[in-house]
Amino acid sequence: MGLSKNSKGKKAKPAMNVTPLVDIVLVLLIIFMVVLPNTESGASVELPTMENAQEDPEDEEPFMLSIEDSGDLFFEAQRLSDERFLEVLEMAHDREPERKIMLRADRDVRYGRVRRLFAIAQDIGFPGVMLRVNANPDEDVAAEGDALAARWGDAMGMDLDTGGGGKRKGRHTPEMNVTPLVDVVLVLLIIFMVITPAMFEQFWVNIPNDPDDLPEAATDPSQPLVVSVNAEGGIRINRDVVPDAQFPERLTRVLAARGDRKIFFDAHDDVPFERAAEALDLSREGGASTVAVMTSPVDDD
Repeated sequence: MGLSKNSKGKKAKPAMNVTPLVDIVLVLLIIFMVVLPNTESGASVELPTMENAQEDPEDEEPFMLSIEDSGDLFFEAQRLSDERFLEVLEMAHDREPERKIMLRADRDVRYGRVRRLFAIAQDIGFPGVMLRVNANPDEDVAAEGDALAARWGDAMGMDLDTGGGGKRKGRHTPEMNVTPLVDVVLVLLIIFMVITPAMFEQFWVNIPNDPDDLPEAATDPSQPLVVSVNAEGGIRINRDVVPDAQFPERLTRVLAARGDRKIFFDAHDDVPFERAAEALDLSREGGASTVAVMTSPVDDD
């Protein structure tokens, strides 16, 4: 509490000093925004972003697998070698055969490392993997942020306080009205707490049970359709490299002509996972309803 006087010689009046409170709330908000997205168990990873992913399922919590940018594997929060990882995941599957797996792969990890995990999941018998990704920023959330920014500006307005009697009677003293500012900061904190769970989504990929069922990229329309990313980062439909801007429309036409919306997917070993995720995202935009990942590298000629 501070003391203020309405006029010279008048009795002091207690006034609440809320400036430290505002500072503390702002610091808490910043800490919350920085720390919360990284509170999931497992490795510390930077996830790629997708526009065409789905919301996380609300059924049983999946086994959480992670791959750091270094290529290290994690089961839940445990860092494991490749051999130990296979053993632990196999035991977990035997114990809970209906439980699914979710993969958190760093956007900078090489795709060859991700494919290795797909092969492990195939050997154990998992039908597929949920890829954890960042959700694309929603326009409604952005609009809400603009509205809050406007309120923030209003909250910074000044009130005029009229002093008491004496020689200073009628003189206006500007005072900062911080109450709306505190309200806005608290609303921001609450909104962030509510929308944070929606910042993550998942992209389901199937894993063929039989490795012999995996196709090779070919121009024969009777063969399965293969979407792949070559060493230079170009996205291919079978053997043809297609620019990103043209890819969804091109894939839509190919799928319509085939009457089948299933594709097989692979990427070069040295391609960053983020680029592979972009190709998967464009494939979903182009109409691919089922994506089966290949567990052995496609011919990159």
